[in-house]
Amino acid sequence: MPEQTDLRPAPRPALALAAGLLTMGVSLLASWAILEAAIRVLGLAQPWVYRYDSAVGSHPRESIEFVWTKENRAVVRLNSHGFHEREVPLKKPAGEVRVAVLGDSFVEALQVAPEQSSTRLLEMLLRAQGHPAATVLAFGVSAFGTAQESLLLPEVMQYEPDLVLLYFTLVNDVRNNSFRLEAMRRRPFYRQKASGLELIPTPELSMLEKWSQPLEHSAAFRLLTERWTLIRRRLFEQGIATAPPHDVDCDVFLEPPDADWQDAWEVTGRVLAQMSASLAAKGVPFVVVVVPPWPLLYPEAWSEQLARENFKPANAYDLGMPERRLAAICGELSVPLVSPTEALVRESHRGSEPVCFAKIGHWTPAGHRVAAPAIAERLAALGLPRRHR
Repeated sequence: MPEQTDLRPAPRPALALAAGLLTMGVSLLASWAILEAAIRVLGLAQPWVYRYDSAVGSHPRESIEFVWTKENRAVVRLNSHGFHEREVPLKKPAGEVRVAVLGDSFVEALQVAPEQSSTRLLEMLLRAQGHPAATVLAFGVSAFGTAQESLLLPEVMQYEPDLVLLYFTLVNDVRNNSFRLEAMRRRPFYRQKASGLELIPTPELSMLEKWSQPLEHSAAFRLLTERWTLIRRRLFEQGIATAPPHDVDCDVFLEPPDADWQDAWEVTGRVLAQMSASLAAKGVPFVVVVVPPWPLLYPEAWSEQLARENFKPANAYDLGMPERRLAAICGELSVPLVSPTEALVRESHRGSEPVCFAKIGHWTPAGHRVAAPAIAERLAALGLPRRHR
């Protein structure tokens, strides 16, 4: 029988290569999709919470729900304006007394249930103190400094507050306000000029950043980013990676401050003055609330960090200095300063339940529970809140 000739055309190298690449691409996409689904189901990566905002740098996304797993596990629901708060109308109901609370992650309080936060507990305490229609609204955004909080104030004023509280986180708010010290530059800053403060607006996103934004939706990408940051930290702690030149959150305790820190404090004072004047013109009282630094609450953890990360000796730092400086600024501005520091220190020394996660993080439910009565007591002494319109 004669041998049959294969009449099929020989595969073209280009087509074979294209088919191979297509198969590989489909396999990679399928693998990534499976990995993405597994990470989301297991809750291994933190959610994408914050979007770019040209006015304030970043803003929580609106109307989202997720599980927060850093430090503590909590179900978080952000309202239609992007805040970890209930849905409330902009217009204040007749007879209601509203307290607006600005701040960073200590006000946002993603680590605890809303009913465990200091703002919600403060609301309950104010109602028990003779303000049955009191409503305390939290407008916290993680990593915000005073400059950003001042720029968020117009949005907050739409809620017609009768009192504005500003939680001031001593360990990093001063740094956040400094263009020279803050590493996260995707935010607005103020700088000093002879005529006053000049606003440095939030930089626009580059074309590359705009193109890469969809990656923020990926749980796998966020997990890889988190793990790489953790690996770099571990390498630094083991002396393998090069350490950054300074831990500026520690430098806030140095006395006297260097020129950059002195400028940061002066900018902070001017921003607070600007906020106070703006609210006074509207007849709204303004009160600053201290969020004390964790080293003051847990000095043994502070000593361990100093030794582990090879910073200056402990006696080079004055842990009480930032609060004294803030008190002096508020005194000059005639702005009341409310400090739950003593109550938190006392509770931390009791040792029954930590007031900070891992003794170096955000307030635990116990921390919020201790801070709220201290704040409420001081507000009562000031005759606040009171309905002004």
